[in-house]
Amino acid sequence: MWDNQGDAQMRISGCVVLFRGKPVRIQEVSAALIVTYSELGVVNPPVLEARLIDPGWDWKPIKCGYTNLKGGGCVYVQRIPRRRWKQGLHPDNVKTSNPRRHTGDIIYTHAFAKVVKGLYPAFDKVVKLVGDKKAKSQAFSRNYALSRNELGIMLLAYRGEDVGWYSHGEIELGDGYEFLKEDLQEIQEGKIA
Repeated sequence: MWDNQGDAQMRISGCVVLFRGKPVRIQEVSAALIVTYSELGVVNPPVLEARLIDPGWDWKPIKCGYTNLKGGGCVYVQRIPRRRWKQGLHPDNVKTSNPRRHTGDIIYTHAFAKVVKGLYPAFDKVVKLVGDKKAKSQAFSRNYALSRNELGIMLLAYRGEDVGWYSHGEIELGDGYEFLKEDLQEIQEGKIA
């Protein structure tokens, strides 16, 4: 791990990591190697402290995916596959399917905390939201979302790419995406998120 404040501050300051199984945003590291952090997904979260050597810190990569936003939309969030100096998720090493959205506006939110925890609305609820035009797009898992295009067609997206459509109660996959059928069926049956 890190044995001095400078290295620790450079590597984890501003990052989203897991602490005792919960997503947190690291504020800073003191000279005594005390980490100041706040929990994501909590309204007005208190600023908390823990020692850098606490075994509750989990430095493994966090799973990203579709994030449902306020206002009835969603974006696909992914870590950029390049070697960087930040240990956790940070606006410098994350991108979204919507380049106009600043990643810091997303990864530090309650909505993104739900992604980390794997909490998504049921497929049927997403179909109703998008079908009733209460949401332009909505995710039902880390990897899948439904959206409505300008012609009113409900499109199925997988990891930021349109791969099929939803019509008359059925998902139709485009050519070359048949391998997703079993995965989608398990999600619809509630077996995986």
